[in-house]
Amino acid sequence: MQDWNLSPLSIAAAQDAWRELEAYAPRTPFLSHAWFDALVSVAGERAGLACYRIEAGAGMRAFGCIGRRRVRRARVIPSRTLFLNQTGDPELDRLTLEHNGLAGSEETEPMALHALLTELLENDAGWDELSLGWLSAERWQALAPALADLPLHVNVIDRKPCYYVALDGIRGLDDYLAGLSRNTRYQIRRAIRGYGNGGSVRLEQAKDPEQAATWFRALVSWHQANWNARGRTGAFAGDFVQRFHEHLVVHETVSGAARVLRISGPEEPLGYLYNLHAGDYVCNYQSGFRYSEDPKLKPGLVGHALAIGRAATDGCGRYDFLMGDSQYKRSLANGVTEMLQIRLQRPRLRFRLERALHAWARAGTDAGHAAPGRHGEKPVRKNGQGDAG
Repeated sequence: MQDWNLSPLSIAAAQDAWRELEAYAPRTPFLSHAWFDALVSVAGERAGLACYRIEAGAGMRAFGCIGRRRVRRARVIPSRTLFLNQTGDPELDRLTLEHNGLAGSEETEPMALHALLTELLENDAGWDELSLGWLSAERWQALAPALADLPLHVNVIDRKPCYYVALDGIRGLDDYLAGLSRNTRYQIRRAIRGYGNGGSVRLEQAKDPEQAATWFRALVSWHQANWNARGRTGAFAGDFVQRFHEHLVVHETVSGAARVLRISGPEEPLGYLYNLHAGDYVCNYQSGFRYSEDPKLKPGLVGHALAIGRAATDGCGRYDFLMGDSQYKRSLANGVTEMLQIRLQRPRLRFRLERALHAWARAGTDAGHAAPGRHGEKPVRKNGQGDAG
């Protein structure tokens, strides 16, 4: 195996090399320098991240950050936990980083992650487990074989579906609509007619940071009002989360990494979408819509359909709804994968006992009643987002 060199450095010091890496090996928005710069800029020293540049020869480079925190699960299981690209602070990690891994090329990531874990195992005795957070099943399948020789137990904590639209071969809105079910296509076209006509519903992208910030605040207002009316907190409850995303919107609108879209009818806005971009990859992070009493008017379906059509026209390869199960995602997607929440645990008796207790509890649940979903639960969108009809 090729020798790898690990260099600890700050987020600021990593800026130029990290952005250079993204130019030829874009992955997902959650692994961009912009994401971590916003986190450190808003959270300050509280973020407590140690950044590593991982290199092996020309062109073989990756970046990863490590957070560190003592946790106690179920009040009895203590753990000195490392967090890949997360802080371990529950309030800060409400951002819910998805598609986790190392920033860098897919080809070298398994070897780079092996090098990082080897360094931590050999030279850092002060940890019991490392949380990989949420990563796609396909990504884990590529990583797992490279880590098999390490003295770490793989513990899959949770699984959730992740719906997306593969845009290969889709040329625009009409092409995308043609691939949907007859019922979904009918609902979208009926809603567009209900707002006036096809030319009366338009999608606009914020042109500058000031406009993007204004639209983003409107999105937050509608999003929170809709969820609060249902007795839920909404994705933007708490000062930190909103300040983080405002920072990202203001600083990355020009680059296109953060994009706020407005969907408008003949007379007024119908809603907003907040999307994150990396290369040809689009992630819909959140939304806020103006709902009416007419059930035939569906701003969420219309807004996403227009955004997906725009992404296809722009040459994007994937429009990702991120993890969680909702009817609108199932209706609009043409693909689905799984997101896995994984911990890598060092040999500890308390972890073996914890896993045994969880297995016993699951066996009792399965014997007592039929589970409502594949994993015994109905997965939900991060921070409470649900249907966008």
